[in-house]
Amino acid sequence: MEIAFTENVKELPPSELAFMCAALNVQMREHFTPKWLEEPWPVKSYKDIKKLPLGSFWPISILPMLDITGAAGYHTWEAGLSYGRVRWEGLMATSVTASHEALELRMDPLCNRWISIGGGRFVALEICDPCEGDSYEIEVSLFGQKKKVMVSDFVLPSYFVKGAARPYTYLDTIDETVHERGLSRNGGGYLIVRNPDGEVI
Repeated sequence: MEIAFTENVKELPPSELAFMCAALNVQMREHFTPKWLEEPWPVKSYKDIKKLPLGSFWPISILPMLDITGAAGYHTWEAGLSYGRVRWEGLMATSVTASHEALELRMDPLCNRWISIGGGRFVALEICDPCEGDSYEIEVSLFGQKKKVMVSDFVLPSYFVKGAARPYTYLDTIDETVHERGLSRNGGGYLIVRNPDGEVI
């Protein structure tokens, strides 16, 4: 399985999308999957994904506008397909959102994984949400050039273990586990919680 990025934004040249995907590959392969003990999925850019074999990829599109008001990006599962959408907001912000959605798509492609936090409550396994305002640089080389690309911070398995020791994110930006509703000390994070009555807040 791979994550296939496409774009429909004139401000984003194919070469810049290639740099973005190269950085996401480094993050996926060297930072994320070793921490989570998961198999890395390649992240690639395509002008057209129609010729890719069905069932071999999940698409993420970069678009000028999204169909969810106010969203910078999202991933979802619908009619047997997992896919993501990212709104173009300039190269730096878009690459962070692209990283966020690619990692969460890798971790929960069916959008159905929940972790118990006690009292009949569960939190969605959205691994970039609690620290979504935090990011870091990855330098990559392509076409004889070097560029630094911004990517999203993400929580570690320890975040979901009550009483576990820090760090709880790759950048160590959260001070408490999910059981204490820990969010980034820098602000901007959130949790999706399902209450005992099934209400999602």
